[in-house]
Amino acid sequence: MRQYRLVLVGVALAAALALGFLYVESSILPLVSTSLSGAPDPNAVRLYVSLNANPIAQGQKLIVTITLLNTLPRSNNLPLVEDWPVKNMSSGPCGGLYPLGIAVYNASGSSVEIFNEFSLYNCPASFVRTTFHLGPLDNITRSVELDGYWTPGTRSVDGGISMGIPHPFSPSTYTVFAGDIWGHVVATYFTVVSS
Repeated sequence: MRQYRLVLVGVALAAALALGFLYVESSILPLVSTSLSGAPDPNAVRLYVSLNANPIAQGQKLIVTITLLNTLPRSNNLPLVEDWPVKNMSSGPCGGLYPLGIAVYNASGSSVEIFNEFSLYNCPASFVRTTFHLGPLDNITRSVELDGYWTPGTRSVDGGISMGIPHPFSPSTYTVFAGDIWGHVVATYFTVVSS
């Protein structure tokens, strides 16, 4: 009888180990195959936007920070596409160097021609880009300093003429759309109050 129990315990233990191995094997395999996949995945990026202050006083600079995060534990080499999600989105002075852009709309829903400075930029003399490389859990972060908006017209500058007349943002509420070239978009707003 004792040998019969030992055989039953041995069979039960072997079955439990086999089932445990199968469970572990099935839970590991999908993770391995997913993490080894090298296909570009634009849906694996997340877009975030933040402001340095809200509300701001009229004439105060607004800093908009845009972050594009690769959520994958592997590199994500995304193709260069121009699928801006909002009309009049600007990517700043270096255009194709960064895949991020912004657009600002006033309270009536009209796009405003912003003048801004994408901070910390140095445009290379020439560059050819076909993909954007994001390392595992990597991000691209850009800060945009908004000073106001432009209206049509000319003005005299340092003995020459400049197209467009700059203005500080008028007291109102504005919507900032931050987007990327793969069609993702997030929105926030800021309010300008009289100084």
